[in-house]
Amino acid sequence: MRITKSIINLTTRALSESMDTRSMTHLARDLMGSYNLYERIGLPESLPIAGRIAAAQIMTDIVEQNLFLTLIQKLIDIQYNGYMGKQYTITNLREIIQSISEQGFLFEREHRIFVEDPRVRRTPNWGTLREGEEYLFSFIQLDVAGSSELVRNYPQETVQETYRDLRTIVRNAIDKRNGRTWSINGDGMLIAFHFGDKNLLATLSAMEIVHELFIYNRTRCRLSEPVEVRIAVHSGACEYSENREEIKNSETIKRVTEMEGNYTKPGTATISHVVLVTLDTSIAGQFQPIATQGRTEYYSYEIRWEK
Repeated sequence: MRITKSIINLTTRALSESMDTRSMTHLARDLMGSYNLYERIGLPESLPIAGRIAAAQIMTDIVEQNLFLTLIQKLIDIQYNGYMGKQYTITNLREIIQSISEQGFLFEREHRIFVEDPRVRRTPNWGTLREGEEYLFSFIQLDVAGSSELVRNYPQETVQETYRDLRTIVRNAIDKRNGRTWSINGDGMLIAFHFGDKNLLATLSAMEIVHELFIYNRTRCRLSEPVEVRIAVHSGACEYSENREEIKNSETIKRVTEMEGNYTKPGTATISHVVLVTLDTSIAGQFQPIATQGRTEYYSYEIRWEK
């Protein structure tokens, strides 16, 4: 997000008019750790600091540390829940939120954070996840079955056009559910969901891809044989990182990758027990258990004809 001078001035005024210097300093420490306002301004601690000067310095440091949205999220919380046992009315808060909205961010009330407006932009971190911090995600791992044979048997251009068709099917399924493509590696894709009912959204996306690919194969497939994918869905904790190689070390991603490679048949979607137990029975009932080493950990969905 681009932090304009006008929004900095608006927020600085909101701080100085809504909180005293002591409260602002506590707030700065909550957001930035061991924060020494006197040291930052260069004044001895025996001198009082005017509210507008304190607010201006705190805002400068907040912006430098890329914590502006975090600050506004905290101010919204303070407006409704108070701070340190005291109630506050944050001036200009509506105008600040409107300015943020005009730059393509929406306030997500369930998590009380700002996220990208998907009509404006779509980035892998939804515009809000921070590098190195751990979050709960639901992941889809998708891979084209028999891709090596397709590459050998068909012209490269035909295969690439087919893969583009597939990515369009996937994108249509996940975009409407606020999913994000984290990586595309040849014939494979890793997709993340974080907000809302993420397990349900990932599962419905996987089911839709199975359906749409079934129709695609029978109506407009460029190949003389159907394109089949393996899709796995699993949920768990993962540290967010812009380094796509680094996130492969996540146990959650290792698990969903193992599910796709070892327990998912071509043309089907597999979900873990962790995902299944969070779904409504009308959805969960469409998945059939897969027996693995005497236990049922995974469940499979495929298009089945009624007898």
